Amino acid sequence: MFVKGVGNISPNEGILYNHWFVMFTLLREGLPWDYINTITTEELSLIMAVLTVKRDREAEANARTMGGF
Repeated sequence: MFVKGVGNISPNEGILYNHWFVMFTLLREGLPWDYINTITTEELSLIMAVLTVKRDREAEANARTMGGF
């Protein structure tokens, strides 16, 4: 099924999408909902940076593992 205008979202929709993407990312990583609702913007930036580095290192490790075969 194709939806017309998928790429044409309003700024408010973009902000809402980003908010929930971050929430689900933090929940998937095991952070409790109560903690997520109390962190500051600076703490959130640090957490997201650490998660990005973690994901990148895991991808590199997987690439090295797959490259050995």
